[in-house]
Amino acid sequence: MLAFIKSIVAAKRLLRLGGSIQGEIPVLDHYVDGQQAFLTLPTNEDTLPAGKQSMFWDSREGHALVEPITTDSHSVRCYRVLKQFGKEPSVGDKVWLSGWLGERPEDFGLVGVRDQKMPNGTMAYLAVAGPTWVIHVHGRNASRAETLRNFATIAALGFSQLSISLESDRPPDGLGIHRSYLGTREWTQVESAIRYAYGNGASRIILFGFSLGAMIIGQCLQRSALGQSVAGVVFDSPLIDIESTLRLQAEKAGERPNFASYGIRKILRSRIFRLLGLGLEYLPSLIVPLGRPALVLYSATDGYVCMQRIPEMSGPNPQGIFINFPGGRHCRLYNQNPERYSSALTNFLEQFGT
Repeated sequence: MLAFIKSIVAAKRLLRLGGSIQGEIPVLDHYVDGQQAFLTLPTNEDTLPAGKQSMFWDSREGHALVEPITTDSHSVRCYRVLKQFGKEPSVGDKVWLSGWLGERPEDFGLVGVRDQKMPNGTMAYLAVAGPTWVIHVHGRNASRAETLRNFATIAALGFSQLSISLESDRPPDGLGIHRSYLGTREWTQVESAIRYAYGNGASRIILFGFSLGAMIIGQCLQRSALGQSVAGVVFDSPLIDIESTLRLQAEKAGERPNFASYGIRKILRSRIFRLLGLGLEYLPSLIVPLGRPALVLYSATDGYVCMQRIPEMSGPNPQGIFINFPGGRHCRLYNQNPERYSSALTNFLEQFGT
């Protein structure tokens, strides 16, 4: 009975959106020296990577752009606060680190990027240039702002770009639908974005997905007639297999090894789960032939999504390029090595011309 109750709680966290989002890393200190603010976090696998990155807390109400600096202590990691978006953090706040580098196009010095209301009522970022379009799909508990750090690199190729919001995003970007279907239904929103691009001058389309956004794209490629027209895909830290990722998360939470498999059986088969709105008809996967050129950027030390099955994904995709960022963390590959990341992205996209 305890396992059943725990599985209900886990399924609610997986499939219900819009609740409180809290991090796991406590702020140990926050201080100002002259005009410069600093903070310290405990040293662990998540705080070790270098590079500018975002720190979030309190359901993303708190947001700061930070950069780790040299410290003599092996137990704490000191960060310089580069930009504060809204309220300041307090000692004891539980934070998480992310690859975001800003909230709006202006934070990146981007010109010609505007808000666009999509046919389903969600908001997107749109930059019109050449007939090759890149459509960006962000990850879970993120927003379209997550994708902006790649806009300049792609704009240099003369491509148009569209970064969509999902209907489950908080208003005004999204519709506030507090439910995730792990891509099994959200793919229609990508299909709608593809239709919009073709209707506004696109002759060639590449899809670019982060984390769960990659899984959503994968479902669109498999299930949509329009998806079959997509020329190529780029995935950053993709969710490729749900069960192995849930096993990773269960292990981090101290659950027994078979807890994830048990919970998945309930999500797929339990009548009680369906009555609670926690059921799914099937679990999607990216371990399938994509049938087109693909660039997969990942780290074996992702920490959030399991990457152990990358070899199984690469096998049926001979047109795929799989690049590992050693020591990287989830969706923070760019931050760790911007030059290597941007070079890989440019080299891949150049084959599609403008």
